[in-house]
Amino acid sequence: MDDNRDDLRQILDYYNAGSEINRLQSGMGVIEWERSKQIISRYLSDQPMVIYDIGGGAGAYSRWLAELGHEVHLFDLSPAAVEYAIALQSSGGIAPVHRIETADGRRIARSGGSADLIL
Repeated sequence: MDDNRDDLRQILDYYNAGSEINRLQSGMGVIEWERSKQIISRYLSDQPMVIYDIGGGAGAYSRWLAELGHEVHLFDLSPAAVEYAIALQSSGGIAPVHRIETADGRRIARSGGSADLIL
């Protein structure tokens, strides 16, 4: 059990340091961003979908999906990533993500409990 806590602490330290915030905007991250959008697009409907972005970090994919008209719920374990996603959304100029919250992806409880797509 202690090993798991140590692993979790290391993971949180990494993400809380903001290491991932701009990763998709340069270098190989740009390729990952474009390719991931291609793959995700295969599973999108023309109709609005409820989408859970679990481990969504600062919300790059959540924002993109919200701009396409979907109801997106962003969950991430890192409080810093969630705070960044909320701050970015609050600054305006982007489609709103329906819900942004700090959560352990293994324990997400929702009334109704279903989504059309989960990342």
